[in-house]
Amino acid sequence: MRHIQLLSLLTLLVLNFYACAPDTGPDEMPDARLLCETREGEMGIPESEVYTIIDDQKIKIANISACDSIPREQYVDYDIPDSALAAVGGWYAGAGDYLYIVREADQLAYYQGWQDEMQEDEGFHYTRIGTYQSGGFELQLPPKREELVGTYTASKETGSHILFIGMHGDTLIGEHFEMDGILPPLNQLNVLMTGMAPRDSVTLNLVDQSFRFSSKMGDGMFKRSNGGIEVSLNLKDGQQINLQKALSKDYSLPAE
Repeated sequence: MRHIQLLSLLTLLVLNFYACAPDTGPDEMPDARLLCETREGEMGIPESEVYTIIDDQKIKIANISACDSIPREQYVDYDIPDSALAAVGGWYAGAGDYLYIVREADQLAYYQGWQDEMQEDEGFHYTRIGTYQSGGFELQLPPKREELVGTYTASKETGSHILFIGMHGDTLIGEHFEMDGILPPLNQLNVLMTGMAPRDSVTLNLVDQSFRFSSKMGDGMFKRSNGGIEVSLNLKDGQQINLQKALSKDYSLPAE
C-alpha cells in the first residue's frame, strides 16, 4: 500500500512539473516592434529609416520615404495578415512602401512590399527581407547600384520608351529615348539607337539606399518584380511610364 501511495505522489509531482514548466513554443519569442525615424531630405523629399526593436536591440531594416505606424484595423487595406505583430508604411509622390512583422513557426519574419499608381497588376508585392531566430537577425543586403545598370523598355503601339542606365564612377546616369510605335527585337536596339539622340541624359540621385531617385527629367523608383527589376518614371511633362529591365547591360555610353 505504501508503494502505491509513493507512486501516486511521484506521478502528481511529475504532472505538476509539466503543468508549471514554461512554454518553449513560439509564444516565448520576444516582442518585436517597428519604428520609423523620418526627416526631410534634399528637395523636400521625406526620408525614413525603419528599425525593428527586439528586446534591447535596435536594428535598421529599410530606407523608405513616408513612414507611419499602421493600426491593426487597417491591416486588411494593405494586404497585411491579421496575425502581424506590427506594421508601418506610407505613401509619397504616387508610390507607397509597407513593412510588417509576423511569427512563422519558431522565428519572426519581416516582409516589405510596395504599390504605386502606375502598376499594371494588383496587390502590394510583399517579399521577405529578413528573419529573427534564437537571438540572431538575418537581413537581406540592399541591392548594389551595379544591379540597376541595364536597358529598360516599355513598348506600345501608341509610343515606346527606352531607358539606358549606366555608371560613371559611383554615379548612376540615365539616357531616355522615345520613339513612335512598338520597339524592334532587343538585339536590334543598339542599331536603332545609333541614329537617335536621347530626349534626356541625366544623373540619377538615389534617395539614401532606397530605390527612389530624383533627376532633371523627373522622379522615379526602381523596384523588384517577379520578372526582375522595373523602373517607374514620372517625367517633368506629366507622363508616367513603367519600364521593365530587358537587358543586364546598356547599349549606350551615357553622357557625363
